Amino acid sequence: MFEFDKRKWEAEERRKDAEREERDRKWEAEREDRKAEFELKKNEAAKQDTSVGKNKIFSDAMRSSAIRMSDDPIEVVAFFMNVEQLFDVYKVPTDLKPPLIRPYLNDKAKSIVSKLTPDVAGDYSRVKDALLHEFKLSPNTYLERFNSCRKSDAETFVAFASRLKGLLN
Repeated sequence: MFEFDKRKWEAEERRKDAEREERDRKWEAEREDRKAEFELKKNEAAKQDTSVGKNKIFSDAMRSSAIRMSDDPIEVVAFFMNVEQLFDVYKVPTDLKPPLIRPYLNDKAKSIVSKLTPDVAGDYSRVKDALLHEFKLSPNTYLERFNSCRKSDAETFVAFASRLKGLLN
């Protein structure tokens, strides 16, 4: 009888050992999966910390809300007001502002920016000043435009009033 109990106990111990080994293998596999997932997230975070990653994030955010610069030089100020508002909303870093506005510039503005030196083209305030200077937007220009402004048939009164207010401001 003692021999039977001993074999039964040994079989039970082997079964428990096998279960323990299986549990340890599963635990090790889960640990490796978590480690790989952590490395992937760490790499993604590092990628997003680079200026290229940040540029992509901010350009995706702006794509749906930024307006394209009109060919009308008077609209340049409205364009800059719009993008600066978006920069504030999205908390865009200063060094990313110049490359973010380039896709939204009209052809003349792109041509002007392409002729700027790299140090000027990399500074948003200097790019803005250069464009405003090149488009020769003086207070007299705005006054003349305000005085000669007419509502088109396709334009609503709200849009017309908004355009007048923009010229006046």
